[in-house]
Amino acid sequence: MVDCIISLENNTAGVFIAGSVLKGTIELHLDQPKKINGLSFLVYGKAHTAWSHTRTTESETESETESFACEGNEIYLNEKTVLIGHDGQVKLDQGIHRYSFACPLPLLLPGSFEAKTGHIRYTIEANLDVPWKFDKKIKVQFQVVRQENLNDHPELMLPYANEETKKYSICCFKFHPVVMKVSLPQTGYSLGQKIDINVNYENFGKVKIRRTIFNLFRVDTFHADNYGYTHTDRVRILELYGPGVAAGQGNVDLSQSLFVSFASLLTSVNYSKLIKVCYEVKVTAEVAFFDNIEMTIPITIGTIPLNMKPITTTAIQQLPSAPYEEPMKKIPYIDE
Repeated sequence: MVDCIISLENNTAGVFIAGSVLKGTIELHLDQPKKINGLSFLVYGKAHTAWSHTRTTESETESETESFACEGNEIYLNEKTVLIGHDGQVKLDQGIHRYSFACPLPLLLPGSFEAKTGHIRYTIEANLDVPWKFDKKIKVQFQVVRQENLNDHPELMLPYANEETKKYSICCFKFHPVVMKVSLPQTGYSLGQKIDINVNYENFGKVKIRRTIFNLFRVDTFHADNYGYTHTDRVRILELYGPGVAAGQGNVDLSQSLFVSFASLLTSVNYSKLIKVCYEVKVTAEVAFFDNIEMTIPITIGTIPLNMKPITTTAIQQLPSAPYEEPMKKIPYIDE
């Protein structure tokens, strides 16, 4: 009987930073002497996207619907190393045999990513070639985390401010417009930081704002090789509710913080042709009986905070998940 075990060196979590060295050992457990044709390992990394795209074409007499199976593949790593078998068949004694391996990970390697429409995965596969038997293959998956340094983009330190004005009317009666102003102290954030959002309302008319909704979205864009189509998914990471504004209440200020948790920390995949990840904050004024007021602010999430030094692999493994924050769901609508 032959057992094959892959162990990562000082890394039980299986998380590595792009640009570091992937190290580990492959162990063979033999219950008796065994002839081996070869033992090799493969470090493999690949992006894959797949979805169904529907297109409808219309003529003067009929319409026709076509469906396309969109798919994309991109290989980042394909490094094979032979540990045993360079000079032909070898005989191994009974017991445990250990073989060390090391593979440098490219600095521009995209981070690991999982979604329904696509993924970026990295694996180590050991292949044991035994004479007159099927090859024994053992595969272990590991994760790659990119060190996205927010300090490489100084513009992320600049504050953000914008406003949206909405005019309302019923028939020939026009109400005083409602103004929603939103500001952020910066647009670059990292793990453990809070996105502080400040909102100012100018509501001197007869329109009431029931509540304010704060959302953090991850926007995933997928590309296909075969047809050139793209597909976008918006994943809601966090939603919190803030108070509203009564009709004619005038100038009202409120604030809310969104916590950037470890679970949501997938940095932008800028080095993949198939998958791109970005983030946005959305503030919505839920208006009674009329259209809502909405504002979307693009932000960047990285691993190295503004004005901070790079972090190590060990530090990433020891990072805790974000503490649970109870959404402000108990804040009532303003109905008076």
